[in-house]
Amino acid sequence: MSRRKRMAVAVAVVALLLAATPAAANPGAKQERPFRVAWSGSFEMFGEEPNWCPPDLVPVHIEGSGTASHMGAVDVETWHCSNLDSGEFILGVEVTTAANGDELHGTYSGQLTPITETEWTCDTYHVYDGGTGRFSSASGALGPSTTSITFTSPFGGVLSGDIEGTISYDASDRSN
Repeated sequence: MSRRKRMAVAVAVVALLLAATPAAANPGAKQERPFRVAWSGSFEMFGEEPNWCPPDLVPVHIEGSGTASHMGAVDVETWHCSNLDSGEFILGVEVTTAANGDELHGTYSGQLTPITETEWTCDTYHVYDGGTGRFSSASGALGPSTTSITFTSPFGGVLSGDIEGTISYDASDRSN
């Protein structure tokens, strides 16, 4: 077989193999990927105002920063409602923002467990349901988290966490 024929056969084989891959069959399709977020920040509990929570639940606001798979450096901002008697928190809403401005939006809930009067841990479960940029059609779930909480005042403190799961998104999507 001539060199030219061997080259043509090799090109044809490579083209067939590439055409058989899922990405080639559907370029721009969402792909499931492992996802991990490690972060730290501060939290503040509010009294009567602003209170977006149901009666008997306390609103909590959290801001932090860290790193996330597929996002690099991130800022994290969350809001949820806590039951201070049971330790349960519900109605969590989160926005995780990458350095380029792409956002990942989600919801979460979980359970606080006291270790001492000022040291707590919590298990949190997150569900992602969209965002902006490459995460506009993202979906996924993470949890449970490993989060350490330290109260530095009666109404706030610091926390750090690490959570893993999976996320699906179209990396080529740049819509907002």
